[in-house]
Amino acid sequence: MSFCTAQITHGLQIWVPICVRFCSCVLRARFSVAMLTPLCRNSVTLYFQETSLSGPLPKMPENLFEFDCSFSLINGGLTDENFAGLNNLNYMVVSGLSLGSSIPSVFGSLQNLEFFYAADSLITGDLGYMQGMQSIRQHWVDDNPGLGGPLFPFIADIQTMESMSLTDNALTGNIPTEFGRMTNIEDLWLFGNKLTGTVPTEMGNLRRMKFFQVEGNDLTGVMPDEVCANTQFPSEVLTVLGADCSEVSCSCCDCCSYDTCPNK
Repeated sequence: MSFCTAQITHGLQIWVPICVRFCSCVLRARFSVAMLTPLCRNSVTLYFQETSLSGPLPKMPENLFEFDCSFSLINGGLTDENFAGLNNLNYMVVSGLSLGSSIPSVFGSLQNLEFFYAADSLITGDLGYMQGMQSIRQHWVDDNPGLGGPLFPFIADIQTMESMSLTDNALTGNIPTEFGRMTNIEDLWLFGNKLTGTVPTEMGNLRRMKFFQVEGNDLTGVMPDEVCANTQFPSEVLTVLGADCSEVSCSCCDCCSYDTCPNK
């Protein structure tokens, strides 16, 4: 592994290590994030989380496999153009940024993307970018109050999904009955949104699901017996079940409000 070292001047001089592989570059002067592509065009791993690098993201190296720019000063560049054709991209973290944009539709065509995290980054728009995802296993997009729209039924077509967290956003509408087809999912966190309707009985088909939390929404009705059965002997696979028990009658819930349920 080689290191690109940048000196960023914002009143103070800060030496910033940037981890890259197959990229021989040592910078000892003023550094711009726009230089990442020309200097590290062969990188497969690129990390600059928790640094002072700022500005919009440039076009990413075409061989990129892992990328993490979380909790830096990046404030844009999440575009179709910059991420198109990254067919090797497997792991991506863009949390703790000030992106102020929607997630582009190109992410639905990144055929090897398995891990995607975009929490607290001022994400807007809706979940339409998830259409076409083939390999995603962990999808955590939390704490983005500008992210709204429905839980699209096509999300259930992502049969590789194991862990999906969409908490503290502004999602609306019902929990689709189609979600009962997500048979590989183990964690489903939907708390802190504006979801309405009832919990579908089909959610009881998810016999690998260990965490299911829907508190902090506007759901009503009764927690289906089919879901409660997964908390009981002999399966007992569902270890944390959360809902607003004042609105959703739930005798099998482990916690009964947004304030008392665990924040994963």
